[in-house]
Amino acid sequence: MGGFVTSVEMLVLDHFTGKTSYTVPTWYVALSTTTPTESSGTFTEPTNGGYIRQTLTAAPWTAATGADPSSTSYGGAITFPAATGGWGTVTHFGLFSVATQGTGLVQFWGTLTNAKAIQTSDTASFAANTMFVKLGDPPDSYT
Repeated sequence: MGGFVTSVEMLVLDHFTGKTSYTVPTWYVALSTTTPTESSGTFTEPTNGGYIRQTLTAAPWTAATGADPSSTSYGGAITFPAATGGWGTVTHFGLFSVATQGTGLVQFWGTLTNAKAIQTSDTASFAANTMFVKLGDPPDSYT
C-alpha cells in the first residue's frame, strides 16, 4: 500500500486550516528493501554498490487529477546509477526531503508493483509517469 506518513498528513491539515504554512522541499526518491511504516520507520535503503538517492525537480510533476484517490505522477524518467554491487531486493520507494542516504525520515512511500533484486550492473529506474503520489480513498499500489 503506502501513502503519506502521519507527520506529513498533520502538516497538510495544519496548512489547510491555516495553523501553519508549508514550503515544499526538494524531493529525493529512495529505494527500500523493507516495508516502511506510517510513522516513517523501517525504510531500509541499500548501503553499498553505488546506491544514491535521486533528485526530483518540481517541473515534471503532472497536475493532480480529480479522481478518487487524487493523484499526480512524476513526468520524467528516474534512473539510479548502475549498481557496482548488489543492493538486495528493492520492494518500496520513498520520498525524502534530504539527499543524504540514511538521513531524514520518509515522507511518502509506495510499494513497487514488482519487487526487483538489484545485482551488479543493474540499473533501477522508473519510466516517466509511472511513479505516482496519491491522496484519498481507496488506497492503491504504487509503481
